[in-house]
Amino acid sequence: VPQGYMGRVVAMRSSMVFGAMTGAMAVAGGLAESIPVGLVIAGFGAVTVVAGVLALLTPSVRDS
Repeated sequence: VPQGYMGRVVAMRSSMVFGAMTGAMAVAGGLAESIPVGLVIAGFGAVTVVAGVLALLTPSVRDS
């Protein structure tokens, strides 16, 4: 990324991260209303572990 665009790239990335966090909190809150909170946390933890393992198995992600 050219140096002149770094601020815009970082701002866009931050917006995407905070948007995803807001969405995840909304989903987790909805799920916690119907199933125990411990299961919600364990489920999201499992999703995170699976995503990490898939990233490790993907050469383009692993080698970057």
